[in-house]
Amino acid sequence: MKKNKKHINPIWGSNFNKGISPIMEEINSSIEFDKRLAIHDLKVSIAHCLMLKKQNIINSKESHLIISGLKKIKLQIQNKKFEFSKK
Repeated sequence: MKKNKKHINPIWGSNFNKGISPIMEEINSSIEFDKRLAIHDLKVSIAHCLMLKKQNIINSKESHLIISGLKKIKLQIQNKKFEFSKK
């Protein structure tokens, strides 16, 4: 007996019997906006990380690792080596 496969819709996270139509996926994709805002998002993420450290939610080592990773991503974006993906 075959099991009824349900698809998880990545846009809403719900179960649907069918996947997303390609046109709907394209309409809901924000990747072009994400590309333009990436550097600003990274700045905000660094500021948020510093706040978490200041509030003793994360420690200095964790903060350093996170900020270091964010700076690496920033360099990749600036050097056009970061691959943005819709998925």
